[in-house]
Parts: sequence; structure tokens; C-alpha cells
Amino acid sequence: MQDRTFANLVIVSYIIKSFRNDTDIINLLVTCKELYSHRKSLRFIKFPIEYYLQCVQKNIDVSHVPTLFKQIFLYESQHYHIFKTDLVRRLSVFKITLSPHPGKICPVLVKDLVIQDIHTLHLGGSFKGIVPEDTLPHSLENLKFDINQPFTSSRQFPSHLVKLYLGSFDHGFPENILPKSLKNLSLPGLCVTPLSQISMPDSITSLRLGDNYNHPIDILPKSLVVLILGNKFTYEQSLMQSLPPSCTKLRTGRTYNVKFVPKGIKKLRLGYGYNIKFEPGQLPEGLESLNVGDKYYHEMELGVFPSTLKSLFLRGDHTQYLKSGVFPNLTKLHVVIHPYDPFGDGILPDTLKSLYMQYSFSKRINRFPPNLEFLCVGVHFLYDCLRDVKSLKILNFGVQYYTKLKPGDLPDSLEEIIISQCAELAEGVLPNSGNLKTLRIDRGEVTCTQRGKREADESTKQYFCQAQGRTHDCGVLFTEDSLARHFVSFVWYNCSGPIDLMKL
Repeated sequence: MQDRTFANLVIVSYIIKSFRNDTDIINLLVTCKELYSHRKSLRFIKFPIEYYLQCVQKNIDVSHVPTLFKQIFLYESQHYHIFKTDLVRRLSVFKITLSPHPGKICPVLVKDLVIQDIHTLHLGGSFKGIVPEDTLPHSLENLKFDINQPFTSSRQFPSHLVKLYLGSFDHGFPENILPKSLKNLSLPGLCVTPLSQISMPDSITSLRLGDNYNHPIDILPKSLVVLILGNKFTYEQSLMQSLPPSCTKLRTGRTYNVKFVPKGIKKLRLGYGYNIKFEPGQLPEGLESLNVGDKYYHEMELGVFPSTLKSLFLRGDHTQYLKSGVFPNLTKLHVVIHPYDPFGDGILPDTLKSLYMQYSFSKRINRFPPNLEFLCVGVHFLYDCLRDVKSLKILNFGVQYYTKLKPGDLPDSLEEIIISQCAELAEGVLPNSGNLKTLRIDRGEVTCTQRGKREADESTKQYFCQAQGRTHDCGVLFTEDSLARHFVSFVWYNCSGPIDLMKL
């Protein structure tokens, strides 16, 4: 396949996340050098620190290593030597992780240790020191600590910080320490210290509390939009009194079981144990998204859910309680548990555009909504019922050897295919309408190898992506001619092996 075929080639950042050694990474980077330098379309996630360090120590030229990286992980003392090289001046790193693994040595944080133009910094598991004043760069917008000490000065934080994550923080914050630019604050370690002892700027729009936090909430930032509560939070009454009118997104804890829902909430996620039957007027007008917990077992009746509801996520086996006409304007439905019965006519509203089905769903759907554009199904789905879904644009699916697709099963309207848990795709299975542009192969642990020409057909190169599952191996087989005919974008997720992209 000629390089020009992939006019919009994008290899997403996860392509080298799972490589097993630096040699494989560099083989990929060297292979992609020309494509990278001319197109600048590739995204790399993990800088090959071990390889680069060895090259520096042996005075080997490393100019072939591309500089467009998303992350760099430094977890050994010798890794910090790279900051004394010319590489630091040309790297486009957005995130640096210092000492991500517990037990690894993390030196004292000094100014020379951090690239001054980075946007994201993660101080990992074994970093337990205090951040000196005026050390972190002004460009830093996203800061994450796994283990952290108390903060005593505003000069410990960058003045333009937007997002702050404090993994083990359980102390008070004196007034005016947090920067006024801060918008997102996560305190998963907060347990003993009540929120009243933390002085938060009104600029904060998103606040996340940890699972062990269980104190009354008396005051919240005036601009708060998103509030995420921990699983053990039980002071719902104080919350309802202090929640500002600006808050539109609320995620409750596992034990939350209160009937009242604030009027301004547009996106609501209820906890695992919520089991109070919804009644007319309980859910606020304007509610757009509802996530129902596992323990909710009540009929979903007409007139209970507001007409503004667009998205519904059912985490338990609630499909048996669905009725026709209950959600007249729903555009997105996510069903987690396998339904006992197939969907009856009218249960899926005509307005539905996105449908996520549980992985083992195997019932036939006789009538799809006429405006359905996205469908996610598993390996047991009866694909022949898709033939007449003329509106479908994106299909996320898995096939196995006992559920092979047949020519004509996939509708001609498809523009993007996402394959997980994949097997062989036979000739003629992919639609040939000209609409199909993108193929994505997504699997937890994927090994991609280029098999070259097959002896049986010298005129056709065949490429094989093998997904290594826990209990079996499976893969997807496709040909050069098919790719050239169908796709302008070809994406691998979580690949772990050398890929000769210049042969694509």
C-alpha cells in the first residue's frame, strides 16, 4: 500500500504504551521517521528513556528520536541526567511523571529537574518531599501528587494552575494558598479533615471527594459546577443546603438514598444502593443525563422522567422495567446488565442516536430507531439484523469464530468501525459504499505483526492484528487492497510489537 493512501493517518498515543522493551519502541520510531518528519501526524505517548540514556552514555547519535511525546516517566536516579542534555530544549512533552512507582528513588525536587514549558506534572508514589517555593514552572496547568505533605505557602503552586490532584492529602488549607486560577480540585485522600478547614477559591468549578470523606458540607465554592461525593458520604441534608445554584452535575456515593434532588441538576449519577422509587416531580425539569445504580428495582412509569432527559445509563438489570413512551426524547441509552427479554417494539424511542449494549447481549432487535448513528455490541450479537439500519455511522463490536460476519450484514451507511475481541473478517464483509473511512482495533493487550506476502496469493499483502485474550487468541485479518479501498484513517490501540508502518 502506498503511503499516499493514508492522507489522514493518525496513530493514537497508546500505540507504544504497551511495548515490552525500548528496542521495539525505537524500531517503530525509526520506521516512522520519514512519516513523522514530513506529516507530523503521529502521536507518541511514552518517551524511550532507557534507550536514550544508553545512547547518551555511549555517545551514540540520537537525532533520529522524534520529539513529539505526550509523557515521560522518570523513576530511576540516572534518568534525570537527560535533563542535562540538549534533548530538553527540543522535546514537546506535555506530561512528566517523576517516580511513578513506589519504592523507586526520587531525588529532591529542584527547579532544573522540571522542563519549564510543560503543562502537566505527576509526582509519583515515592515522592514524599515538600515542594520548595518557586520551583514549579509558571506554564504548569495540571499538577498531581500521589503522596504529599502539608502546603504552607501559595508560592508552592504555579500561579496559573488549573487542575490539582492531591492523592493522600488530609490536612487543612490556610486561606489564599490555592491559586485563584484553580478550577478542578480532587481530594481523594481527605478523611479526618472536614471541608470547612480547606479554604477554596470561588474559581473552582469541579470538586471531587474521596470514598472515606463523611463530614457535613457547610460551604462550597460559589462557581461550583461538578460535585463528586465518596461512597461513604451520609450528610445529604447539609449538602442540599450548601449546594450552590451553579452546580449542574452531581455524583452521589454508594449509600446515598435520599429522595430529594436539587432543582438545578442537569447530570445526575446515583450510587449503587439507591432504591427509592422515582415519583412525578422528584427529578428536576432540565435533567439531561441520569445514571441509575444497581439496586434500583422499580417500574419506570410515564410522567416520571422529564422530557429534557437525553442520556440514560442503566447499571443494573432494569431493562425489564422499561416501557414504551417513558423516555420520548432519549438520544443515548447504555445498558450494562444482560436483558432477560428482547426489547419490545416502542421501548427504544425514535429519537435514540447512541445505543450501548452489554457484551453478552444476544437477543434479536426487530426494530431499530430510525435515527440510530452509534451502536456498541458484543460477540453474541445477531449482526444480520443490522442490514436495514440505514442511519448507522459508527459500529463498535466484537466477533468470534462462531459468530462470523457475512457479506451484507453491515449497512452501507457505516463511516467508522471499532473492532474489539476480533476474529477473521472475510472478503466482502466490509461495506463497499465509499462511506467507510476509519478502522479502529481496540483490545486490552494487542500484538500487531506484519505477516508479509502469503504464498497462496503473491499479489496481495495481508496484515494481521492478533489480540491475546485471557482465555483464547483471536485476531483480525485484512488485505492491502481492502484497506486502500476503504480507509483514510487506520488506528491501533494498545499495540505491543514492532509495526512496519512504511509498508502500509
